[in-house]
Amino acid sequence: VLRWGKASGARLTRVERAEGDPSLPETTWTSLGLTGRQTMEVGGLEQYKEYFFRVVAIGNLSEGKPSDVVMGRAA
Repeated sequence: VLRWGKASGARLTRVERAEGDPSLPETTWTSLGLTGRQTMEVGGLEQYKEYFFRVVAIGNLSEGKPSDVVMGRAA
């Protein structure tokens, strides 16, 4: 389960996962979905493998910059 804080003016949040090392410029980000909540459960992960995530707040007129990247592992 991913959790994040509320962004001012956000209507939705897009959750993204990196395909590879997120510090490299050629990193590909895959959208996992949109939510109006501050949590999302991500399934289909391999145990103990590193996964990198970020979120993007989306308002009525525009979207914000991506959040800082976090690393997580499925238990």
